[in-house]
Amino acid sequence: MTDDFDQDPRMTELLQFLSRKTGLTFSTSRSDIARDGVMRAMAAAGTSCLADYRAWLESDAAVFDSLVSELTVGETYFFRDHDQFDYLRREVLPAICRELGSDHVIRMWSAACASGEEPYSLAMLLDEEGLAQRSHVLGTDVSRDALAKAEAGIYRQWSLRGSAGDAARRYLDRRGTGYRLRNDIRDRVVLQYLNLADDSYPSFATHTWGLDVILCRNVLIYFDEQTVARVGRQLYESLRPGGWLLIGASDPPLRECAPFVVETADCGLIYRRPSLPAIGNPSDDVRTAPGRSTSLRRSASRVSSSGSRPESISTSRGESGRAASGSERRSGPADNAAQRAFRDGEYARAERLLSQSLDEADQCALYVRSVACRDSGDAARLCAECLSRNPTSTELHFLHAALLMELEQNLEAAEAARRVLFLDRTLAAAHFMLGAILRRLGDDSGAARAFRNASRICRARPPAEVQPLSDGERADRLAQAAEQNLRLLHPSSE
Repeated sequence: MTDDFDQDPRMTELLQFLSRKTGLTFSTSRSDIARDGVMRAMAAAGTSCLADYRAWLESDAAVFDSLVSELTVGETYFFRDHDQFDYLRREVLPAICRELGSDHVIRMWSAACASGEEPYSLAMLLDEEGLAQRSHVLGTDVSRDALAKAEAGIYRQWSLRGSAGDAARRYLDRRGTGYRLRNDIRDRVVLQYLNLADDSYPSFATHTWGLDVILCRNVLIYFDEQTVARVGRQLYESLRPGGWLLIGASDPPLRECAPFVVETADCGLIYRRPSLPAIGNPSDDVRTAPGRSTSLRRSASRVSSSGSRPESISTSRGESGRAASGSERRSGPADNAAQRAFRDGEYARAERLLSQSLDEADQCALYVRSVACRDSGDAARLCAECLSRNPTSTELHFLHAALLMELEQNLEAAEAARRVLFLDRTLAAAHFMLGAILRRLGDDSGAARAFRNASRICRARPPAEVQPLSDGERADRLAQAAEQNLRLLHPSSE
């Protein structure tokens, strides 16, 4: 069967389809490995027919996900590449505390986290440094099977190999021949589905914004050059000014993808988003002519996964399509300058430009987003004040829910998300966020209902339509993410 598949043009077309969907590259040296992976995935799916399997990849996200898992090496263990964790402990965490103060919530993202050892190692490190209660760790992966293993928190001795195995062992309880992660560490990490090559980020909806640290290690090697460039740029945009990105030693360099500051350390190259310079008089930068329509979404400033800029849509619209404030408003010079500053990552400048002009809900929303890139707590308090003047703004309620969730105030976050849906039940991103919050609260039935609602709404829309409040996410991608979360809640229901 192997020889037949090697000569079958449908195998070549299948790998090309997979490359388009995921950004994975299948060089000549990897073609045999790729074909073997396809055959294993087909056997697991119970078919030997390439045509049937190709059709299933289009229609069944679980089948597609299993194939991606077969073709990527989820090789990981606790405190892998220990020198990088030492660098975080010795240089990064002290710098964050020194520069941003004791109230700052430290935000870290383990991108392509596989079975969870990496984000849990981050949570352990933060606990060791006495920072657990003021931190947020996100772990994402494209593999539903890997995320399910991470959720379970059950590991074998193989995950504890290496020089730092003992550092992780104190956070694990022995269970037969394996280990179970302590609940306090598992509860410090939020796990969710995200396809680095195809999803939209940074995003308030997925908490992939304003991050202090991103680890994206040993995954970029699987991507083609175009996908590496796109992912590198989006990772850059997901960092707060001054934030750190750590990649693997074998990953391709990213210095050409975005205006990173590249530093050399004993653990390798460190990529940083530049810190913001001192800000002059805001009026010095008010040059844009009035009359441009407003776009407050971060995603409006970046290239989408299809390579084109997404349509600029209002994120404060209800079912009727009218602005939440109830009237159309033309942007003035200060508004446009603030939007440009935010788009360019000059959040402090945007904050200053907007601070004297907070009469409209859209101005308040952009102000809150700008402040959030500096301090989530300040942004949450500001958002509550803005809501007292704009109680029907769906975007402000949505941002409030996202910020409260970030601050681990999950009961209040759930109420804020429900207020969004009271104003407009057609907002799939709000259903998705409510599902994520309820999942944290242990309300699996409520979370499943919210994810089903998000999927239903998105599946009823054109696949490429950007969903309001989603920071640029397409309907088909948001639906897939909701369905992946449903599978994580009910893995036995397939």
